[in-house]
Amino acid sequence: MKLTDSSERQGPGRLLSGLDEDMPRSTRHDGTSPAATHSTILAGDPSTLPSRFLRWWAERDHSDSLWPAFDQLLREMLLDVIDAKRVRIFHVVEGGQALRPLTDEAGTSANLSAPTGLMRHAISVGRRYIRGDLNHGPLVDRLAGETEDAAGPLPAPQHAPISMAKGPAAWVFPIRDHKAGLSPQNDGPSNRSIGLVVVGDLDEPHLANHDLLDALADLVTGFWLHVRDHECLQIVRRTDRGSGVLNRVDFLRMAETSIAEARHDGEPVALLAVALEGLRRFDDEGLWSLRDRVIQEAGRALRRKLRTGDLVGRFSDDRFVLLLRWLDLSLGRLIGMRVIDWVQEAIGDAIRGSSADSWAPGSSTAPGLPPSDDSPFRVNVRCGLACDYRVDVPESPEHLAWGETPPASRVRPAGLKELLRGALSASAKARRLNETLCTADLSPGADSPLSEGIGSRPAEKSS
Repeated sequence: MKLTDSSERQGPGRLLSGLDEDMPRSTRHDGTSPAATHSTILAGDPSTLPSRFLRWWAERDHSDSLWPAFDQLLREMLLDVIDAKRVRIFHVVEGGQALRPLTDEAGTSANLSAPTGLMRHAISVGRRYIRGDLNHGPLVDRLAGETEDAAGPLPAPQHAPISMAKGPAAWVFPIRDHKAGLSPQNDGPSNRSIGLVVVGDLDEPHLANHDLLDALADLVTGFWLHVRDHECLQIVRRTDRGSGVLNRVDFLRMAETSIAEARHDGEPVALLAVALEGLRRFDDEGLWSLRDRVIQEAGRALRRKLRTGDLVGRFSDDRFVLLLRWLDLSLGRLIGMRVIDWVQEAIGDAIRGSSADSWAPGSSTAPGLPPSDDSPFRVNVRCGLACDYRVDVPESPEHLAWGETPPASRVRPAGLKELLRGALSASAKARRLNETLCTADLSPGADSPLSEGIGSRPAEKSS
C-alpha cells in the first residue's frame, strides 16, 4: 500500500492527497494567514503535517497495531503546532457510551470511561468546541463546566466517568466517519463519531484562531481515517471467511505474543481445542450450504462469547482453537463446558432454521424440528483443554552448579506448540472416551498430563 503526498490519490482514507486544496486559507503551504497576528505566534507550520504523517507511516511495522504510535504522533503534532497540553485521545466504542484510550492495544474493559458533559455532547452531535467561542451558547458552556467534575449518571454498562481534573477542556473535537462501512469496533453505522480528541491547555492566541484549529481538526480526522481504513483491511486479511474468526497463520502469530505477555506478567494460560464431529455427512449428502452455515454459526458463537484479551482462530476444517488468559485448570474446565453449550446451541439453531431446500430427500430430520438422537446430521462438539501455570523466570546460572538442572519453577513454561499438542491430544481422547471434554495439565508435578474426561454429559455418537 503506497502513499504519496503528491496530487495522486492513492491508498485508503480521504486525505493524504490534494491537501492544499482542502485546507482552509488560514493554513496555506506558504505559512501565511489572513490574520497576520495569529500567523506570527504559531509554534509550528501545520502545512508540514501531511508529509510528516507520510514519513511516520513509511516507518511503521504495519503488522502490529498502529494506534499507540498514532496517539503519540498526534500529541507531538499538536504540541509542535499550537503548543497543546494535556491532550487525551480516545476511541468511541459501545455506540458512543464509552471511551477507550488509543494506547490500549488489548481493548481491556478496565480502561473504558464514560463520556460526560461536553465530551458526550461532542460525540452525539458531532460538533467541535473551542473555549470562548461566543457561538456556542449557554447550554454548551454549561456542559463544558460539567466536563470538569464529570457530573451525570453513568450509562449501562457502567464505566468510570472521565473528568478534566485541572479544569474544563480548551478544545474538543470528535472524529467523524462519513464513509460507508464499519469501524474496527463494529458497533454501529457510518456517519458517526468514532474518536475524540480533548485538549486541556491551549493559550488564548491559538484559541482565537478558529481557522487554524478547524484545519488541524480536519487533518487529524484525515490521518485517523487513514489508519482506521488500514486497520479494517488488516482485519479482513487475517479473518477466515468461512467462520469469521482468525485464520490459523494470524492466530498462531498473535497467540505467541499473547502467551509471552502472560508469562511475563505471571498469568496462567489455557488453550482450548474445539472439534466439530459429524460434518462429513453434510458433504456426503450434498448439504454444502448447510455445512458452511454450521461453521459460520459456530465461529460467530465463539467470537461473541469470548472475553476481551482472548483469541479464537480456525485451526483446520472442523477445529477451532481458543487462547484463554487468566484461567487456571478448574476455571478453564468451566469455560470449556460453557463453550460446548454455546457452540452446540448455535449449531442446533442453524440446522433447525435451515430451509427445506437445504435438506436431502429422505432425511430422518425434517426442517424446523430438532435433530433426533439418531439423526445423521447431528454435530457433536468435543473439547480438549491444556493448561500450564509456569511463569517465565530466568535461570540465574550463577546460582546453579555445573550441569545442574534448574528447579521446576525455573524451567521454561510450555510454549504455544506444547499447548496446542496438549489440547489436540485431549480433544482426541475425549472422542475415544465419548466425553465432551478432556484436559491436559502441562505444569510440573501434575499427576497425569492427560486426565480422564470430565464432561458430565457424554457426547452422542456420530459418524
